[in-house]
Amino acid sequence: MTANGVKMDQLTTPTDSADTDSLLHQALEYHNSDNYLKAAAIYEQILSSHPDHADALKLRGKLFYDSGEGRKAITLLERSRQLAPMEPTTLFY
Repeated sequence: MTANGVKMDQLTTPTDSADTDSLLHQALEYHNSDNYLKAAAIYEQILSSHPDHADALKLRGKLFYDSGEGRKAITLLERSRQLAPMEPTTLFY
């Protein structure tokens, strides 16, 4: 079974901050290399165990925006801004 092109057995549930940071870094690498399906799968993985992770919300929202899913993007970007109102990068999306 796959999630956005990534085999589910390749995904793990982040258990602590270090795991989450590592996954976010990996997702950003995929995101920056235009591998949006893998990036989205990892953002979703992070959000499944940490639904209030402001960076994952912001970056997943950015992917929704870039793929033309504006309503989903706005929901996630607004939530990210609520959680991290002083984070300047949320103002650019």
